[in-house]
Amino acid sequence: MNIWILSPRYAQDITDDTAILTWQLARTLQQQGHNVRVLAICCGPTVTGMPICERPRLSSTPYLHSTSYWSWHMAQAILHAREMGTGPDIIYVLTDWGLGHVLLQHMWTLHPLLKDIEVITIPARPLLLTLKDNITSPYRLDYWWATEMERFTLQASSTVLSLSSVMNEALGLSQSNEIDPSDLLEPVIPKDVPDTIDRLLILGPIEPASRLELWLSALLPLWEQGFPYRLEVMGSQRLFSLTQRPYQEWLEKKFPKAFANHWVKMVEMDAKNPLNEELLVSSLLLYGTSSPVLAWPLILASQARTPVLAVDSPRSREIVGDEDALVPSIPAVIRDRMQEKVTQTFAPKKLAQPTSKAILSGIAAPKSAVKMFPFVRVSERASHQMAEITKDHDNGTLSVVIPYYNLGFLIFDALDSVFQSRLIPDEVIVVDDGSDTPESIEALHGIAHRYPVVQVIRTPNRGIVHARNLGVKKASGNFVALLDADDRYHPNYLARCCDILKTYPNVAFVGSWVQYFEDSEGIWPGWNAEPPYVLYHNTVNSSGIVIRRCALIDAGLSHQDMAYGLEDYETIVHLIAKGYRGVVIPEPLFYYRVRANSRSKTHRHDARWIYLYDIIREHHAGIFAQYAEDVIGLLNANGPQYRINSPLCPPEDFISEQFERKDMEPIEPIEPNDQSEFS
Repeated sequence: MNIWILSPRYAQDITDDTAILTWQLARTLQQQGHNVRVLAICCGPTVTGMPICERPRLSSTPYLHSTSYWSWHMAQAILHAREMGTGPDIIYVLTDWGLGHVLLQHMWTLHPLLKDIEVITIPARPLLLTLKDNITSPYRLDYWWATEMERFTLQASSTVLSLSSVMNEALGLSQSNEIDPSDLLEPVIPKDVPDTIDRLLILGPIEPASRLELWLSALLPLWEQGFPYRLEVMGSQRLFSLTQRPYQEWLEKKFPKAFANHWVKMVEMDAKNPLNEELLVSSLLLYGTSSPVLAWPLILASQARTPVLAVDSPRSREIVGDEDALVPSIPAVIRDRMQEKVTQTFAPKKLAQPTSKAILSGIAAPKSAVKMFPFVRVSERASHQMAEITKDHDNGTLSVVIPYYNLGFLIFDALDSVFQSRLIPDEVIVVDDGSDTPESIEALHGIAHRYPVVQVIRTPNRGIVHARNLGVKKASGNFVALLDADDRYHPNYLARCCDILKTYPNVAFVGSWVQYFEDSEGIWPGWNAEPPYVLYHNTVNSSGIVIRRCALIDAGLSHQDMAYGLEDYETIVHLIAKGYRGVVIPEPLFYYRVRANSRSKTHRHDARWIYLYDIIREHHAGIFAQYAEDVIGLLNANGPQYRINSPLCPPEDFISEQFERKDMEPIEPIEPNDQSEFS
């Protein structure tokens, strides 16, 4: 069986939960006879007999940044391989950083190449569980989006495999298939080892979550009294978010005496000379991470019966289980327990061989009679309400509504794209908002000759809000597709959107990524419309969505006071406030014309945006109050929403900041796009 693994890092590095879990998973699957391929951002050195790690082939995608940049390239590699007939049968995705989110979005939006594929996710050290302990704001956009995509990966994967019930609880997983860590272990414990301790050892990233300040605070008085045991810290350097400098520099300033006297030694990881379990010999392993992560060093020490002193937490208690090995986060207590530990005699034991049970067993997720799209934050009540409202309104008839005002013959570009679609709509309505230029009047008359089935509704000039609302009221289709008179559809757009609406009763509207044309050639990547983020910033091509008409009527049409812009975004907020949710196809199937004299280009100053967002917030105070904490957090961390392009293209990138390794191929910096047309 062809199995691919997607992961941030792949290396034989026992200090890195994500890298070593990927390594051990690849080894185990290969030993079971599968053909294993690893795609990772950071690849360690090639080891004979192990699956080779590859970085995805990169192309110029300035509209993506950070985790979405890598996720998109990994998805493209899989789609290309599937098209060539050489792709995977099963994909394992490390949950960390949400690198599977673009692939999973393709799968759930019914990409034809991914119909029969299984995607299994395994959490190791997700940001969801570590940001707080690393004193990092979860609202900076690159971190926020990575954690949202971790949540989406857990929701959207066929199966979640977990090595910890404590981690399951912290991630809110009601169902997962647990595997025993011993199934992935292949320990090498030497014979004739000493039975005493000669050093203190910490294995893990040099970051606040490792609680290095706690250990050094406990040890410093002992060292000053002649305590003979030195501390070695082995792991990769991380930035300290409060200083934007390596965390080790912060420790050196806070504990200068410990470093000056060489009582503590920081050992930077070298992937060319990986650490293994022999490090545990004659060591007292100190483990301070309280986040419920994989904790591979603690698993190894526990299995090998190596002496351990771990800060008490649900996860360390789950692994160690020995009260004598657990200690509260109190320096004085740690000092006393430390002195007891180093004077004890230990006899490390060789581990039994793993049971080698097939970790592929039971991968199929339970199938329900009705398929629901895996939104991240939808209550059962909202899903039930959605099903009740839409159950009698889904025969699939489609109306296209096009508001029109003084756009001349551009209307024929829009209509041509409608009638060249793979799915021809049952009804097309053009609402003329009182056009008065000769060219536009001539174009309206020409519609009857070129497309006689199109209904043209004439109305005095009252603005685009009135024109679009009138068209929706007149439409007879169960699905309504919106289209501005100067934009276009890709031939597959309407068919893909309607297929998704027919497949998932909990989806109220569908959009796609956007291809700009005329005065711009960029791509705007959108995402599923869910709170809280969609209340901060629009994530869908709202002027061109395909929507259930019953949901739009139930939520309420756009308010007339949105005449200065953002009327289509306000429609999205209407729907969200009523409990409806939308999906975005991760392909540029909607074409948005950017003209030098268009409204979005001629009114780009802060005062206008501030006014329009104020109006939207006043109209929908309830939903904004419900998600106020998150919306305020996003505003504080990232500034005004109208200066953001897309959450898939954040201005900062924690991956290059925190995780680029000296021994890995460098990551090229990417300049994110400017603000979107769908603010």
